[in-house]
Amino acid sequence: MTHWSRSKEMKMVSYKIVERNENGFYKIVRAPNGDVCVAYGKQYSPTNIAAMIRRHKKQLEKKYYGKSVSNAIIAFPRETTDVQYKEIMNVGLMARLHPLILINELIAW
Repeated sequence: MTHWSRSKEMKMVSYKIVERNENGFYKIVRAPNGDVCVAYGKQYSPTNIAAMIRRHKKQLEKKYYGKSVSNAIIAFPRETTDVQYKEIMNVGLMARLHPLILINELIAW
């Protein structure tokens, strides 16, 4: 990607485009379906990345509580579309959680 096209693309997206290198940065790319994903030998969708983070948090919870967490109540942002709502549910399932209920963040507060 040339400097000009990268500058042009950076103005059209709300995320920062960086390269993965020895300092730990990632290359952000657009997937064939139009999603934004991280590429580092393999492409990960935002849902996959969120699930990886959730799985990591689940491991930390197990270490802290001494037992595995399997049931979850998940809060989601107020302006969530149906597609985003389903992806939030998928994150829980991919993290090997059993979402008991998804609630609006305002209610969770």
